[in-house]
Formats: sequence, C-alpha cells, structure tokens
Amino acid sequence: MKQNYRAIFGVLLILAGVLLIGQEFGIIGGGWDEIMLGLAFGAGSFFFATMFLVDRSRWWAALVAFIFLGLAASQLIEVFLPSASGSIIGGTFLGLTGLGFLAIYFLDRTMWWAIIPAGVLVSLTAVTIVEDIPTVSGFESGGLLFLGLGLTFLVLYFLPVQGSRLTWAIYPALSLLVFGILIGFAELEAWAIIWPS
Repeated sequence: MKQNYRAIFGVLLILAGVLLIGQEFGIIGGGWDEIMLGLAFGAGSFFFATMFLVDRSRWWAALVAFIFLGLAASQLIEVFLPSASGSIIGGTFLGLTGLGFLAIYFLDRTMWWAIIPAGVLVSLTAVTIVEDIPTVSGFESGGLLFLGLGLTFLVLYFLPVQGSRLTWAIYPALSLLVFGILIGFAELEAWAIIWPS
C-alpha cells in the first residue's frame, strides 16, 4: 500500500514539473492556482472512487466521484484549451454528472430512479453543446431538451424493474416527445400550416 502511495506521489511530482515547464514556455494557459484547483478536484474524484471500490454499499460515493471528475475536467479544459467555449466546459460537467447517475443504476438495477436525473443531465448537455452549432433545418435546440426527457421516460417504460415494467412512464414519455417536436419545429413554415402560432 505504501508503495502505491509513493508511486502516486511520484507521478504527481512529475506532472507538476511538466505543468510548470508548460506554463513557463506559454504552452499552457491559466494560472498555477487554476491548475491546482483542477488537480484538487481530480484528487477528490479519486478519493470518492476509492471509497466506493472499498465498500460497494456506498453507492453515493460513485456519484460524488463523477461530480468531482466533471469539475476537474471542466477546470482543466478551461486551462489547457482557453479557446473552448463556455458551453463545452459546462456540457462536460453536466455530461459527467449524468454518467454518475447512470453508474448508480448499473451498480444496482433496483435504483431505476437514477435514470431520470441521468436523462435530464445528458439532455441538458446536448442542448448546451448544440446551442453553439448553427440551427439545422430550422430545428430549435429548446425542443431537444423535451425530446431527451421523453426518451428518458421511454427507456424507463421498456426497462425491467424486479420482473415488471414501469408502464406509467409511457404517459410522460409520449407527452414530452410530442411537446419536443412542437417546440423543435415551431419555426418551420411547413409546420406553421399544421400548427399555427
């Protein structure tokens, strides 16, 4: 165990040296304090991931590990890729947090509720990233959120939970999918004939 900690400490020292050299030659942007904050978030992710691996009953530690990983990734993207847009940075955090909820479900299939926040966060990630892309064929990015939520509940509908299915999930799924289509294609001229505003 001590050898493992020594190896980790050695790798961190080498990484710190590389970061200092990169900043000295202007290869890496941002201040040293910003890099240390990103590494601190990474260390927090490692700590909670280790806590979960030692005791699998602490499922919440897996989620916290992903949250810290999202914070670390978004912080380091801001440092190493200063030209990256705020939507990419925010989308990275939201997406990794969503994966944390998804991990909870795969760790314990009885925790089907984790699919809902996972779907919400992944949908928000898609909307955040798409906002930087020019609108394609008149589709509004706001409709993407409702389509993502609708697909989330549709997944729940087909998901076996302790030998049965969550049949109630089909109602919010269909409602949200229809709402997403109405909002997404609201600006199309052809759609305005069918659904006048």
